[in-house]
Amino acid sequence: MAFFGQHEHRRLTVASAQLELLDGFCGAAHLEAREALGEAHARMRGLAAQLDELSGRAGARDRDLDLLALADGAAPAVVLNDRLLRFHWANGSVAGAQAWNGALVLDADHDERSDLFLVPAGKSPILLLSGGRATGDDAAHWFHEGATNSPPLRQAQAIDVDLDGWTDVVGLSQDGKPVLLHNDGTGRLVLTPHAFGPDEGWPADVVAVAAVPLTEPCHCDLLVWSETNGLQMRQSKGNGNNGLDLELTGLRERSGGDSKSSHTLRTNADGIGVWAIAQAGTLWTGAENTTLSAGLGQSRLPLTLGIGPADQADVLRLRWPDGMVQAELNVLTCDPQRIKETDRKGTSCPVLFTWNGQRFTYVTDFLGAGSMGELGADGRTRTPRPEESVKIEADQLIPRDGQYVLKIAEPMDEILYLDHLQLVVLDHPKDVSVYPDERFAEEPPPSQDLLAFRTKVFPVQARDHRGRDITETLRERDGKTVDGFDARSWIGFAEDHWVELDFGDRLAKVGPHDRLFLCLAGWTDYPYPESIYAAQQAGVPMRPPVMERLGADGQWKPVGGDFGFPAGLPRVMTKDVTGLLGGSSCRIRLRTNLQIYWDQIYAAPLLETAKEGTKGEVRVTLLEVTDATLAARGILRQTAPAGGPLVEFDADRTESVAVTRWTGALTKLGPVTELLRRADDCFVVCGPGDEITVRFDAGRLPPLPDGWTRSFVLKTRGYCKDSSLFTETGGAVGPQPFRAMSRYPYGAEEHPPAEAEASWRRWNTRRLGPDASRR
Repeated sequence: MAFFGQHEHRRLTVASAQLELLDGFCGAAHLEAREALGEAHARMRGLAAQLDELSGRAGARDRDLDLLALADGAAPAVVLNDRLLRFHWANGSVAGAQAWNGALVLDADHDERSDLFLVPAGKSPILLLSGGRATGDDAAHWFHEGATNSPPLRQAQAIDVDLDGWTDVVGLSQDGKPVLLHNDGTGRLVLTPHAFGPDEGWPADVVAVAAVPLTEPCHCDLLVWSETNGLQMRQSKGNGNNGLDLELTGLRERSGGDSKSSHTLRTNADGIGVWAIAQAGTLWTGAENTTLSAGLGQSRLPLTLGIGPADQADVLRLRWPDGMVQAELNVLTCDPQRIKETDRKGTSCPVLFTWNGQRFTYVTDFLGAGSMGELGADGRTRTPRPEESVKIEADQLIPRDGQYVLKIAEPMDEILYLDHLQLVVLDHPKDVSVYPDERFAEEPPPSQDLLAFRTKVFPVQARDHRGRDITETLRERDGKTVDGFDARSWIGFAEDHWVELDFGDRLAKVGPHDRLFLCLAGWTDYPYPESIYAAQQAGVPMRPPVMERLGADGQWKPVGGDFGFPAGLPRVMTKDVTGLLGGSSCRIRLRTNLQIYWDQIYAAPLLETAKEGTKGEVRVTLLEVTDATLAARGILRQTAPAGGPLVEFDADRTESVAVTRWTGALTKLGPVTELLRRADDCFVVCGPGDEITVRFDAGRLPPLPDGWTRSFVLKTRGYCKDSSLFTETGGAVGPQPFRAMSRYPYGAEEHPPAEAEASWRRWNTRRLGPDASRR
């Protein structure tokens, strides 16, 4: 999209129309957008505005569509978008002040980062190559100048004319002749004389040119406009190469809230900002679907990707602005492809399945706190926690041929580093519940103690932030969650919301030293590092749940420090609230701006902390891995059983999904038992689509007493890493993690233990190639 005008009153009219549209959409609450763009209009008397993901601050882009505004006599100005319809000026500029004909976006040097092609009036164009992981707030440092010998141009268009996988530029010279700047395969845009025929063969008064596939779906014909002769076309003769013509449509997702018709925009409907990458054999190409033309009278044309002589792309990978990654396989050339965004969770954690006597049933995901390299809004990486205890209910795990059989799958575009597994068998009376002390929290981390409860104390009444009664919703753990909050523009963020719990006098007999816990079932739709960064730039920090208690003065006051939240998909978390609740009147609320879906909440006096070898209400037996096998199974299909935002995974079905071209090596397929028997930094390294089948010996367990049941906890140790732009070393398997590292990635002064390094070299021999799809 761009705003252009040849005369002053046209510029004003177009800009004013855009401002009125924003004002009507936002209402009075979001006047910042209209005022900020109004300031841009007043400062620059804007000639052109180009859309792109320009912000390179803090090491990576924030997936917002920003503006590069051009005005005669001024330096190009970067206007940054914070997704609240507020805009602000970036410091510095990408070029000096002069008159402009426009700007466009292309990936000239094939590095999957958008570059800029600026077209000054009467001067040679300026090619600016993205610096990738730029730092600081000065836009002048985000790009460096590339090579082109182009003459001065009136207008330009980014398109792969010869369909060789490298984006070229078609332009109109100062004297009105069509020009081809051919990409030589190194990122240089080289003038190719008479590429569209002799100059004398063109009318003297050509004022516009466009490369458009008119006669053949994927071969670019040349369309020109002559003031005297009108519209003319030169047909492409072809060169044996083919291309993809893509029309991309973003997804609009339903949000929560009162209005059933309300929606949250995940990706704009025009697909602006989508990165499309096609691969055919060893050839790959990519482009960002954004401003591809510089000059007057632009059109939104299909995105063209050249793939050489191949008649189809083996895989087309789409990275949508909301972070979603999507794959389309065997995409035919020379046939318009209309593709809608698929609602699939991009990254999360490994997932667990257990044999329930009939089939492998989905339990939950785990090791979310063990994610490595995630950059925070302050530019520092979060310290991973490599241990997590996963509760498995009695009906979810039944012996199969004398073995407890579990499957651990990696259904996301990420790497799993699994070090140790141990199955904790819990025998206890049927009226006793046992849960590990688990949640996603920074300090102090959860103890993972095995907490036994018999008594459940439910609130007398519970309400949400809009005053709606949710007492019955929170009484049963049945998948019916409190979800009456509105989602915000950033994945994982919501409006400020809370659940208010009134226990009345039901906790009056609990003394200040009596061990008391809150048990909370629910799940969290995680905010990704990209969305955390984007929200932070908009002045909206992430606020994890805080527990507040209503005082005698009628004021809500925080109590209990870092409360934590469910560490991923549905599970039970616990929080020690000893000394914080009780009395003849007890009202608390849990407040956050994250998308957390509470299913059940109750207070429970601690019966005991269960341990192996101790006598009590719970008998604990520890089982080590007896057999483990690694296989390349395929990406498991996501399902939405309730038709809402909650996803599960189907152990019986796989699907084709795009993944990053990871570099490095994974663990060789086959037996991996010895790697999972000790916590020693010797990992099973799994990639997207990998699956580990693990067995534990059920034959050595004692029989259950009458009236007892058997449940389980899987103690896990490991890490995971995704390929996000906000993940340090994302897209690379290495460096090898280890428990004693001070941070990740660690410095040159730190090294894994010698035994772990030797194991890494011995086991990780499955090299990752260029193929971007797993079946």
